[in-house]
Amino acid sequence: MSDAPLYLYGIIDASTAAPDVSEWTGIKGASVRMLTGEQVAAVVSDAPAGKLRPRRRNLKAHHDTLRSLTDRTAVLPMAFGVLADSEQDVTHFLDTHRDVLIEQLARVRGQAEVTLRVRWNVDDIFDYFVSRYERLQDMRDAFFGNGASASRQDMIQLGEQFESLLQAEREAHLDTVLDHVEAVCRAIEVQDPKNESEVMNLACLVPKTEQDAFEKAVHEAAGSFGDEFLFKYTDPMAPYSFADVAFEN
Repeated sequence: MSDAPLYLYGIIDASTAAPDVSEWTGIKGASVRMLTGEQVAAVVSDAPAGKLRPRRRNLKAHHDTLRSLTDRTAVLPMAFGVLADSEQDVTHFLDTHRDVLIEQLARVRGQAEVTLRVRWNVDDIFDYFVSRYERLQDMRDAFFGNGASASRQDMIQLGEQFESLLQAEREAHLDTVLDHVEAVCRAIEVQDPKNESEVMNLACLVPKTEQDAFEKAVHEAAGSFGDEFLFKYTDPMAPYSFADVAFEN
């Protein structure tokens, strides 16, 4: 076995017919190959020389390799930039964690991850809520009306009222969307919104055979919302949110 460092893309099941990766290229054009342990294998390439930066071409090479694997087999994806010191370290990891890896592979077999995001498509989310909630409008006018200067405590109170209404709406809208999509998802991870205007951010584990049904469910869910909401979902990708693979040399 080689002592040269390796770049890791993901873990696959080696007990079934594995995809032929011999002509694939990965990070910095390196040839992709498999290191096989007992029932599981790691998809790797030689680690690039120097510091590996998350530039667009490097991220694309990483995700393209994982997308190709996802199209062909169950895969537990590694995050970008995971390196191993040697082949021995990789095979030791595979053998040590075999049972856990097999269990996780069984969970994602035949599945792909789709991210569904919903946001309020409005110019100013605070003004939007003020226009819809009289108590929030009254509070704002009391603090800022007629040239008044709000105190720090006033600002805190107004912010807390806004956050309370924001969270209540998020929860209600989440229930509505889940009612539509849960039936066509193997699992759903509810992730934190990335900003105030985001209503929800869902990682959905969807059977590859149910992608059309998932899209139909999303469109039906979107149809129950007004024009001030924007729904977006990604193409199927490797199940990052449903794999727990922490490689350590």
